[in-house]
Amino acid sequence: MTGYPLVEQDGFCASVSTQKKPTCRWVSWVSWERDRYFAHLHPHVAQTQQVPNDYPNEEAALAAAYQFARERITTLSQDASLR
Repeated sequence: MTGYPLVEQDGFCASVSTQKKPTCRWVSWVSWERDRYFAHLHPHVAQTQQVPNDYPNEEAALAAAYQFARERITTLSQDASLR
C-alpha cells in the first residue's frame, strides 16, 4: 500500500510503502527521494530499501518503516556533515 505521509528531515525525504505477503505477514520499503516533489513520483528501484524483517500487521510494518527511514536519514546527515 502507498500514500502514506512522507518523512522529511535534515534535507532528506523518504516515502514508505507496505505490502501483505501470501504468508499474511507485512513487509515495508523506504524509497529515498531528492525532495518532497519527487517523492510523489514513482521511485527508482535503486533508491528503494526493504525494511529488515516482516511484521504481523500493517501498522507494525509502517511504524518500522518510519523508524528505519529516520535512522537512515540521521546516519546520512552525519556522514554528510563529516565531508
